[in-house]
Amino acid sequence: MQPSVESRSNHPSSRPSVFIRTPLLYALWKPAGWTVSVSHDATEDDYSEGGTETTGPALQDWLGHELGEQCPIAYDYQSAHGLIHRLDQYTSGAILWATGYEGYCAGRLHLAARRVQKEYVCLCHGWFPQGPKLIQKPLLKVTSPQCAPRSVISPAGQRACTEIKRVGHLLGPGRQRVSLIWVQLHTGHLHQIRVHLSNEGHPLVGDEVYGHRSPDWCPRTFLHACRLKVEIGDSLLDAKMPPPAELQAVLDELAPMCSESRSALLFWQSKAQRF
Repeated sequence: MQPSVESRSNHPSSRPSVFIRTPLLYALWKPAGWTVSVSHDATEDDYSEGGTETTGPALQDWLGHELGEQCPIAYDYQSAHGLIHRLDQYTSGAILWATGYEGYCAGRLHLAARRVQKEYVCLCHGWFPQGPKLIQKPLLKVTSPQCAPRSVISPAGQRACTEIKRVGHLLGPGRQRVSLIWVQLHTGHLHQIRVHLSNEGHPLVGDEVYGHRSPDWCPRTFLHACRLKVEIGDSLLDAKMPPPAELQAVLDELAPMCSESRSALLFWQSKAQRF
């Protein structure tokens, strides 16, 4: 098996870059603020946890400019410019991209078969019960002319499974109770993590759609795609991305409440996590 090859340059905080390279697939670094406004097919909600924002710089435009000459799929909107899935505009982290049509088809099939491991780190309000825990609440995508699409918990929705792997209890700058949570997605629906945690009574810090107004000490929704892992053919892609500078600054403002929470905080403050 060929391991993934990491890019020599560290990912910047403000522009996308190639983070991991394999023959068929790349793991890209997507900064917060960049949109992934592409569409796949009618069953897209089964595969993609991304939103539908169209403001801000578009990742597909960057792909065409930076990689289109070597990889023409970057120009092909009918194949989502090679992007295998999406991320919310204000979610940073790893996103999977295909260098050609073979990789695109293989990546989409692996995603549909739940063979792409996707992990996130997030900060939520309140002290979430110590993990591990499976949240299994069906999600229904709703739309209206007045607002952007969103998801709601509904028995009419599709199966959705969010695994809570590890929880740290901390205090924010105003002694607010917050939890640092390591999450693994087993399905991928619109805003899945945000909706599931809000329904549990612990909306993400900075999430004004499903929670509260963003506090002054957190510049955006605290949600970061920290790991992508997939094996296709004889190539293994395993991208592990630490939280970017703006989220590291938030972590530096938090105080752990116990030794286990201190360990969780130190893990995410490190730039060399061992997943």
